[in-house]
Amino acid sequence: MGSVQRAFAALGLAVLLAITGCGFGSGGGAPKNVADPAASQDISPSDERSYPTQTSEACDVLTARAAKKVLGSVGPASTPSPKNSSNDVGVTSCVRTNALSADADDQAESASLLVRVARTARGAHNNAAVFAPGSRPPGSQNVTGYGEKAYWNPTFGQLSILSGGNWYILAAGPINPRQRTLAEAKRLADAIKDKL
Repeated sequence: MGSVQRAFAALGLAVLLAITGCGFGSGGGAPKNVADPAASQDISPSDERSYPTQTSEACDVLTARAAKKVLGSVGPASTPSPKNSSNDVGVTSCVRTNALSADADDQAESASLLVRVARTARGAHNNAAVFAPGSRPPGSQNVTGYGEKAYWNPTFGQLSILSGGNWYILAAGPINPRQRTLAEAKRLADAIKDKL
């Protein structure tokens, strides 16, 4: 694996883990600055719906075929990161890159996905809280056509999608997040839409 590929994998996973709330603690709780998410969400922590345990890994959603639709050519998936899951939320991530050799490192691009699968109503509520008014990152833009709610975060070059109580964070394009576009993220979202 080339140095840029390793950098892609490390940077992609670090950025995804940093903003997904994996630092919320072992309980998988919502960030402390969330403005009353229950007031604007259909999911409450006491919701009696049944949520499945996580049955698929992020790389089962972000397949080589899906990544190829965005990147053109695809190398092997990154080594899975350690699971950062709780009883409420299962978390996995996957990074795929088009840099197949050291000669291609300067043109490397990646497609990445971090999935926070709700295992309980509390997990679904915590995932939904991120999409509540006043909780999204500054400068984010609403995006329609994906899940129940979605937004683009231009600072990190990521598309966040809430679907069925699960939070999907997608990124596609250059290593520099500010060079990524919403159009690229949408192409990736379209490629995996049937699995969300």
